[in-house]
Amino acid sequence: MKYNRLLCAGIAVSLLCISSCPTPSTNAQAPSYASPTPTKGRAYYEERGDIVWEVPTHRKLIALTFDDGPDKSNTPAILDLLKEYNAKATFFVVGSRVEKLPDIVKRERAEGHEVGNHTFYHSSFQYISRNKALSELDQGQASIVQATGAGTHLLGPRRLLYRFVSQALQREGTENYFMVLASGHLGLAKTRHTPYR
Repeated sequence: MKYNRLLCAGIAVSLLCISSCPTPSTNAQAPSYASPTPTKGRAYYEERGDIVWEVPTHRKLIALTFDDGPDKSNTPAILDLLKEYNAKATFFVVGSRVEKLPDIVKRERAEGHEVGNHTFYHSSFQYISRNKALSELDQGQASIVQATGAGTHLLGPRRLLYRFVSQALQREGTENYFMVLASGHLGLAKTRHTPYR
């Protein structure tokens, strides 16, 4: 039960934070994403603003996220269902799939859903070079811009190796992404891999 509450809180945080993230047209300075290590606790990261676990609210909220799309049959069915119930979601899209099915991603945006960058080829970042990882992010962003006319500040890298991705972004001076940590990624954020060769 505690895990479910934590999961729901994390998802709710994602939705609440989406609306407060700067868009490309604002001049707000993006937060600095440091590299978290398992030795530092929750209070350390919350104080710095690097990681937000929850946003206190009395409202009943749930965040829906869908990864690895778009898909020509499943994604339209999901969009139809969300529309029927007047619900919104975040779609973390793979750039190579966006290029094949841009109209579906246009529809996601047109119907008021958030679109996030899930890389271009859906590569595992711990097995590719830092430059390749950054290229995947850039290509994913470009495919979203091409399909919808606007980029995204949401990033959901495969297996969410937060520490490694944030280090790569920080080294490049690219700090305008808000990384979303979903339930399936909770244990993976602390995995020990050598991501860059």
